[in-house]
Amino acid sequence: MKSNKLQTVEFYNQQFLINNNVHKPRKSTEYACQLMIDSINRINQTTTIADIGTGSGVLAISIAQNCPNVKQVYATDLYKEALEVTQINIQKHKLRNIISLKQGDLLKPLLNTKVDVILANLPFADDIHLEKIKQIPDLNEPIVGMYGGPTGFELYEELFRQFNDYRYLSSVRFIWIICYESHLKLLRKIKKQYFPNSRLKTIKDIYKPYIHCQIKLT
Repeated sequence: MKSNKLQTVEFYNQQFLINNNVHKPRKSTEYACQLMIDSINRINQTTTIADIGTGSGVLAISIAQNCPNVKQVYATDLYKEALEVTQINIQKHKLRNIISLKQGDLLKPLLNTKVDVILANLPFADDIHLEKIKQIPDLNEPIVGMYGGPTGFELYEELFRQFNDYRYLSSVRFIWIICYESHLKLLRKIKKQYFPNSRLKTIKDIYKPYIHCQIKLT
């Protein structure tokens, strides 16, 4: 039986607690975190962040700690078990006055909340990758937090659909997502459909065949 015991991991030079309800942060996530921090710190005004699919909260917390212009972070997740871990880490890092947790499906908990930047590191493993993941011995991480649908891009497609109902879309400076390089064609198609006037910046990951994508709206 898998243990639900908390264990300590290091991320972005800080200590975090995780269990088998959340993922152990990877080097790729740390690389994405640095890219996000650099972009957010170039915004010369008070900034509010939405971290969609926060998991253990490592991105939300690291950004709150390293971006002086960030005064509010909303962190969402579908699973209360994940948010329980996030809450532990928020308390550990004394950030309860900056980070607010919202349970729900992707952007839905924030449809009536104004934010400036939206970050989403959602599950993006497709059917083929999922079968390989299942073969990993002693995997102590939630499979549901890895699978993004048959193509791996379905959760991102749903996130983009939810922007149709987002009240403050005109205030969003940029959206940041992480996916496989093979998803780039799908991303360009969905960007053209929902944000035809936006600019897409992509950066290849230095650890995995992932791609870090900034969709700049303003």
